[in-house]
Amino acid sequence: MNCNMKKYSILLLAAGMISLTSCKKWLDVTPKTEMKADVLFSTQAGFNDALTGVYSLMIASNSYGADLTLSTVDVLAQTYDNPRSTAGHDFENVAKYLYTNAAVEGRFSNIWKQQYKAIVNANLILGNIDQKKNIFTAGNYELIKGEALALRALLHFDMLRLFSPSVVAGADKPAIPYVTAYTNVPVDQSNVTQVLEKAISDLEAARALLKEADTYGPDREALLPESAANELLKNRNFHLNYYAVTGLLARVSLYKGDKVKALQYAVEVINSQLFPMFELQSGTTPTQQADYIFPTEQLFCLKVVGLKDKYAAIYFPEITSTSSPSSLTINNTTVAQLFPAGINSDYRNNWLDVATSASKRITKYNFNTVIPMLKISEMYLVAAECEPDITAAVNAYMNVLRAHRGLAPLDASATTPALLETEIAQQYRQEFIAEGQLFYYYKRKNTRKLPTIPEFTDPAAIYAIPLPSVEIEFGNIK
Repeated sequence: MNCNMKKYSILLLAAGMISLTSCKKWLDVTPKTEMKADVLFSTQAGFNDALTGVYSLMIASNSYGADLTLSTVDVLAQTYDNPRSTAGHDFENVAKYLYTNAAVEGRFSNIWKQQYKAIVNANLILGNIDQKKNIFTAGNYELIKGEALALRALLHFDMLRLFSPSVVAGADKPAIPYVTAYTNVPVDQSNVTQVLEKAISDLEAARALLKEADTYGPDREALLPESAANELLKNRNFHLNYYAVTGLLARVSLYKGDKVKALQYAVEVINSQLFPMFELQSGTTPTQQADYIFPTEQLFCLKVVGLKDKYAAIYFPEITSTSSPSSLTINNTTVAQLFPAGINSDYRNNWLDVATSASKRITKYNFNTVIPMLKISEMYLVAAECEPDITAAVNAYMNVLRAHRGLAPLDASATTPALLETEIAQQYRQEFIAEGQLFYYYKRKNTRKLPTIPEFTDPAAIYAIPLPSVEIEFGNIK
């Protein structure tokens, strides 16, 4: 092992037990929401419940419910203006990148803990499923194993994007442990490239499995007759389905710097025509506010019952005080950068409402119960960035996205590579408000100057949050 590498002890749940925080039928039997693995994994329904449990862990506030989407990670991206300028704000020190502050360190430690807890539970599924393959009805082994592999990759990838150097900053630098088994044996810390390769390997294996069984896959038409009787084939955009895994491969490949593969995967998703772009309704059918989340565009999203009250009301309250310790707002001057005068026809303007006389708040989570994780719009942005022919990049990808956001097309003949890059950066700012993707875009590009704050003197110190320095339940620096 490289002497610069560290080992991590993944301290697990009580031996042989698995957490099932989301499965109500198990709560009736085991009030502590734990069940012995050999009992749970004796039936297909048990595997399905364990998979549901992983998704349930992901909607916690210290995971994708808030920190990794609408709050902490978007604070890092300077999506919101008031945390940095409001003394005593809950996110003031996060916005100022004061990673050694005790409260900030605690926040990121809790994120680390929650993600590795979900990884542990995914590994429990994967560690048991091959031995029980005979208990599954047709296609369900492939679905559950494929999703568990994809979840393990996604969870690790986002920990890499948060806690490790970017590829540009150092592909061979120490990163995070990529844990592939339920074990308390110390796990070597992989470097950045190794984590990306392991995530891609898991995603490719997941894609191969899901291709055979997923109604959100290339064999959709043949499999649809079975979907009505199979609970696993319902609401597939709430699961890491085949095309969501393909889209995630596009995201990971681009982060790695492999534009050829990223383009290939993005185009496959686009060409599936399974995720139609948003169309503004007219005439006698007015568009509902809930439609502005672009529901048909969701490759993968997480369902959060009571999303408005549970999270949105905390960070985006209807009556906002400038001194509120948790509210997140965008100054009117920043809004004018996002949606300049003359192009305020942009449908994404509907995500904003008045917070104070000088600021706006986010309303996109007031009218639905989903948090976007991966959208078809990202595939158009990936394709536009990776397509070597600039005319094709503009006409086939960028202008399609613009048309479905209420914007006029770009003139391909007048679009230089630099102008296209500027347009892509602007689209990331507009498209992923309160979705947790913008910081990772800046990190991938090693952006030194964010639009609303001074230039970084040391981008590497900003973009890689220090690994947790104290022992936590599921991760421990040695």
